[in-house]
Amino acid sequence: MNVHTMNYELGSFLVNAQSNLGLYQLLNLLQDAATTHAHNIGIGLKEMEEMKMFWVLTRQNLIMKRWPKWHDEISIKTWIRIGDGAASNRDFHIFQNEEIIGECTTSWLALSSDSRRPIAWDRNSHLGKLQNEGRVSIDTAKIPIRSGGQKLLSFAVRNSDIDQNMHVNNTKYAQWILDAIPFEDHNKYNLAAYEVNFLLETKLNDLITIERTHTGPDVHFQGVRESDQIVVFTAILRIKQ
Repeated sequence: MNVHTMNYELGSFLVNAQSNLGLYQLLNLLQDAATTHAHNIGIGLKEMEEMKMFWVLTRQNLIMKRWPKWHDEISIKTWIRIGDGAASNRDFHIFQNEEIIGECTTSWLALSSDSRRPIAWDRNSHLGKLQNEGRVSIDTAKIPIRSGGQKLLSFAVRNSDIDQNMHVNNTKYAQWILDAIPFEDHNKYNLAAYEVNFLLETKLNDLITIERTHTGPDVHFQGVRESDQIVVFTAILRIKQ
């Protein structure tokens, strides 16, 4: 029960123009595995609602050795990792034919449904027996805000971007980045890693502008809310040379 496994066959709706599993689609599979596991161990949406709390993803770091293709089968294993501080940590291994082809680690906070701010709660009483000593080889880190980035595209938050917590779902930020990148760059970007920090919630009708800055193999992105010029997320795509 401490380690949860989900199996997926990569149908046509999960692959991109290169017939590989897409980044946005993979993030949705990781979220599906995490959500199912949380429900199974009693810290899912319903249980958090009863405590007047909800989970929010604050940081994510994903690395991929290679990207599986259309019709391939993969398995995702996920568990809650023992960690320090206020955040709860969840790790993932992505398998194909019993080979680990990817790793992901995430940091989560429990927010109050009323104040939408981090809430003090007895995390150990809920998570203590559920935590696993195993961990992936990567961790999450702070991604700095950068000035002078190239403005790519702006996105108005749509109905389909909103999740059950009434804010933009975390996977949508990756989709915005991918949609903002000129299409010809998609064939140039051999993606090795994706890292993101979520700084503020975004909600229906917010207008978010995506900015890009290149630093070697790392391509930095950030989303700026046009109404107040506040950066709501920072992200990095690491490109294989």
